[in-house]
Amino acid sequence: MREAGTKNKPTWMLVVGYINALIALLLVPILFGGLGILFGYLYKKHDPKQGKTLMIVAGAAIVIGALIGGFTYMMDQ
Repeated sequence: MREAGTKNKPTWMLVVGYINALIALLLVPILFGGLGILFGYLYKKHDPKQGKTLMIVAGAAIVIGALIGGFTYMMDQ
């Protein structure tokens, strides 16, 4: 039961966004990182601080995932 005065936040968006950011480190960074940014943007309406944090984490996951992919490609050559 919810307490009086608490907002009903869709925390599933936050969880799915962070999961996408983690997946972006290893698989298709632009796709999964982009989904993480999208979920962060949508969650920003409910909690601006956590939404912005998720967007920053997902953006960093895109960059780091691309770097990991580039390094592993170079090691294969």
